[in-house]
Amino acid sequence: MAVGLQASCFSPGKASRAEVDWTRPGRAHLVGIGGSGMRALARVLSQRGWSVSGSDVATAGLAAVLPKKTLLSTGHSALGLPRNLDVVVHSDAIGSDNPELQWARSLGVATASYFDAVGQLMHRRRGLAVAGTHGKSTTTAMAAWILVQSGYDPTILCGAATLGRSDGGRAGRSPVVLAEACEYRANFLKLRPRSAVILGIEPDHFDCYADLAEAEHAFGQFAAAIPHDGLLLARADCEATRRAIAGATCRVETFGVIGQTPRASRPGFGTGRASGTHTSYPTDAPLPTAYCPLPTACDWSARPIDRRRGRYRFELLRRGRVLCRLALRMAGRHNMLNALAAAALAAHQGVEPRQIADALGRFPGVRRRLEPVGTWRGVRVVDDFAHHPTELTAALTTVHQMHPDRRVCCVFQPHQVSRTTRLLDELAESLHNGLRGRRGPRRGDRLWIAEIFRAREPGPAPGEVTSADLADRVRDRGHEVAGVHAIDDIRRDLRHHLQSGDVLLTIGAGDIRRILGGLFPAEDRKVSSLSDLRHNRMFPSCFRVNADKLHSMR
Repeated sequence: MAVGLQASCFSPGKASRAEVDWTRPGRAHLVGIGGSGMRALARVLSQRGWSVSGSDVATAGLAAVLPKKTLLSTGHSALGLPRNLDVVVHSDAIGSDNPELQWARSLGVATASYFDAVGQLMHRRRGLAVAGTHGKSTTTAMAAWILVQSGYDPTILCGAATLGRSDGGRAGRSPVVLAEACEYRANFLKLRPRSAVILGIEPDHFDCYADLAEAEHAFGQFAAAIPHDGLLLARADCEATRRAIAGATCRVETFGVIGQTPRASRPGFGTGRASGTHTSYPTDAPLPTAYCPLPTACDWSARPIDRRRGRYRFELLRRGRVLCRLALRMAGRHNMLNALAAAALAAHQGVEPRQIADALGRFPGVRRRLEPVGTWRGVRVVDDFAHHPTELTAALTTVHQMHPDRRVCCVFQPHQVSRTTRLLDELAESLHNGLRGRRGPRRGDRLWIAEIFRAREPGPAPGEVTSADLADRVRDRGHEVAGVHAIDDIRRDLRHHLQSGDVLLTIGAGDIRRILGGLFPAEDRKVSSLSDLRHNRMFPSCFRVNADKLHSMR
């Protein structure tokens, strides 16, 4: 497969030839406006003076989280489109047969994909991009937070919102445009960054890339497109990243966490074939697939000092010299790596080490990334976006570090049949290793596996992998899994099994968070003030704010 060719044909259609002047306010219609990236784009355009409208299939609660004066329509019909549009922007979820796109093209109105638009907004600006299989949203949000808190005024386009905000968009007046760069459909090749980060490369997006080599090729094109006077920050202990950046002509600097001892790749990872063994891996680091020992000559490194309930203090080093000490509010060893990458990117924009340390020490976290949602009768609720084996291991490990004496009741929703099929054994291994069995009087963790969330996939086909198959693979490894998979059935089962002192972890990239709606009696619900659940359409709006519990929950 020639990934370079796929980048142009993956989208429902190339951007139309009608010119769009993105530097001046105009009229934009966003098809699929409910997506996180599209909401960020709506925010940026609105703050730049554009008149914004949009459509989506599900719009319940969406108007509350969009910029004011956004015209919103439910469903996709050309009849409801505003007239005199300058551009129609669509998300990757929108097909070429969408009636709104067809109408726009028939009238000669410019059309663009989300990443076409982001690339144009980055054009002739100082573009910064964060790429990699894992951690893109968190690292982008961290870097954005550092820049804003340090007095810079960047434009930001991030696929996840910092806690306390409704989206990841921000229009700034400085030349800096910071964007999350997704490898899906090689979309990041449409961006034009002068500086970029690659956080690591693993097998994923199997509806785009047949194997790791194809993903590496796309990342290689991304690295090679950075201008020769630009900068690439690359994860030092990822072999796939090393191979991908070999053709880069810009300056390359590496980063990594000192003391992390990754394990070698397992045979058959991402092929859907079992490895033949059920090895128990250490649980103090994310599950790697193609990582190697950290080189001693790393340009940027994080040296851990200590860890308290999953939250790390560490030293930030530049070529062996300590620049500052940082203490993160976001838990997880993987977030130490994300913070390191964000710090290095910010430092190259002129931010001083003490400003970096101060900003990251106050960074509140990101929505659906180990987000402390609230409490109910002594049950602490945590929500996470993890949907890949590496992310599952990191999330489960961190939750146990945050709550070492509590039982974890985990509800996992696999994301995409293609991903579940190719990573079936790896997902089972991560769930098995990440959950604790019964030890003496202590109750063992419990696991529910919801039906697979079908993103961009057709209806069920005979013989395809199901959540029941994944549950069987986990049982084969010795861990009990509930026998129900429908959301309503899991919700009823949770009411029966949850006890005071438990941690309820909802985890997945689909709509698993909606399971919380109707789970708890309204009079007993309490949430963190940082979560501000009015900004999350999948969560019931009747939870009460209880800021006093915020510190203990986090």
